[in-house]
Amino acid sequence: MVIVFCMRQWLCGPSDWPVIFNRKDRTVTWAPVIRFPYWKFWVMEIKPQWRTASWDDVRARSYKYMQSTTGGYGFHDSYSLFLLWGGAEGDPRSLDQAVSIGYQGYFEDELLWMLWEHIRRYMEEDGPAIPHGETLRPLGKGRPIVYPPEVIEACGGPPLSIQEVEEIAATAPLD
Repeated sequence: MVIVFCMRQWLCGPSDWPVIFNRKDRTVTWAPVIRFPYWKFWVMEIKPQWRTASWDDVRARSYKYMQSTTGGYGFHDSYSLFLLWGGAEGDPRSLDQAVSIGYQGYFEDELLWMLWEHIRRYMEEDGPAIPHGETLRPLGKGRPIVYPPEVIEACGGPPLSIQEVEEIAATAPLD
């Protein structure tokens, strides 16, 4: 049963959980991570529940946690970068929504904060969408995310092709 659950999650689940930064209307759109139910093995598709929040209300925070190696023989610090939005009536002390961005940082969070600075410059200072020399990472296993038409329209149209991304990255200014 566990093997079937893991295989279904790997092959039928979304390959990525992207976050869309729209500087036209200053919003952030994402689909919270959801998993297949363990006991309902017949469920073969999950539908993301898209959320949109204002860029102007976002706060970024890096969280540090201890992670063990296989077998528990060693430990190291890991970091995750989250975007956070306050709760009821903008109360900054309560949490309404959170989304993880980037990747898992090992031993330090400097590269995560560099990613945050790139996103901040893109959203607030008309910085480049793609840094100079950047490439797209290959898609993993699983189904690609299907974005709602209103999200695609708000962002200005469908995603760029790999060739278009390479052209933009080649001509982007050096930081």
